[in-house]
Amino acid sequence: MHFEIHKPRWKSPISVGLACSRIDQGGIATVEITYKDKNGKRLYPSKYSIPCSVVQRHPKSKAGPTEVYMVPVKSLKED
Repeated sequence: MHFEIHKPRWKSPISVGLACSRIDQGGIATVEITYKDKNGKRLYPSKYSIPCSVVQRHPKSKAGPTEVYMVPVKSLKED
């Protein structure tokens, strides 16, 4: 499953929210962070991946009506 993140959460540690309902027990989540700074440069230009079993070890939070796993960017593996 692929996640496109438009803006990470800046609280320390910088994290991305991955929807709990989209995480598959045995799969791999791919993450692309499309956020750009004021100069139009992507801060995270790579694509990243993380096993869903590892995602499920992270704490849950609410993002509007959606429950998400809060995964620190530093936990993601660069592809």
